[in-house]
Amino acid sequence: MYEAHNDYQANEILTATPAKLHQLLLEGAARKTRQAIQCLERDNDPGAATDAVIMALKIMSELMGSLNPSHNPQLVKQVAGEYVFIVRSLSEGNLHSDPKMLRDALRIIEMQHETWRLLNQQLQQEADQQAAAAESVEQQAPPQTPIPPLFQATAESLPITAADDEPLLPGGLTLDV
Repeated sequence: MYEAHNDYQANEILTATPAKLHQLLLEGAARKTRQAIQCLERDNDPGAATDAVIMALKIMSELMGSLNPSHNPQLVKQVAGEYVFIVRSLSEGNLHSDPKMLRDALRIIEMQHETWRLLNQQLQQEADQQAAAAESVEQQAPPQTPIPPLFQATAESLPITAADDEPLLPGGLTLDV
């Protein structure tokens, strides 16, 4: 079962969009921060807490490195500020073995995670709607075969003589209707 879970998780990571990867990294940072808090409060194991904090710090470092200010500099500046707060709180909480500081970091990590979860949900809904709209258009419009100009005229569009109500065809031919 454990191997199947790892295979699933590896597949999820390999096929994830950049936004989904961001969300997954925040999940990992939150998980490691919770683990560090547990190690300090319940297990009284500062060494294990340090290991967990180091992993959370590595994740946050990757997230900070992935920020691209060319898209929205103001938003990136705000997010970078939050990430700096998280890194500082994790570092100081680990240095002083202070679960409260780790909880402060965790609170911001969880808010960021929820933001990215909602963003990914919205992106998925938009993609689903676009796919459904494209599929609907394909189903509604049967493939059109071009009609040669010779066959485009219908019987109603041909001139009718008042005398015999027969359409006049090119070359003086008549059509019995």
